[in-house]
Amino acid sequence: MPVATRPFFVLPGGDCVPLDGDWRVACLRGEWYVLGHNAVVPCGSERAARSMLGELESQTDADRLAADAIEALDRAALSSPDAHACEWEDVG
Repeated sequence: MPVATRPFFVLPGGDCVPLDGDWRVACLRGEWYVLGHNAVVPCGSERAARSMLGELESQTDADRLAADAIEALDRAALSSPDAHACEWEDVG
């Protein structure tokens, strides 16, 4: 049976910080990072980390909006009466 895995940021000394979930700012061993969405973004300061957090959150929001729009278009196409009306006609 497969074992579920969870992404972690492993610090020197073996401490593991989970990377799942929403973006968040963290100071780990005196270094600033933005963690979340299975990723680590090192930053030079708290200010830089907070700025990066804002950028990543807005990018994530744009990605969610795009995915929602594509999903809505797919649903509309599938519910359209003409969605499956197109058939191939062999003329040759």
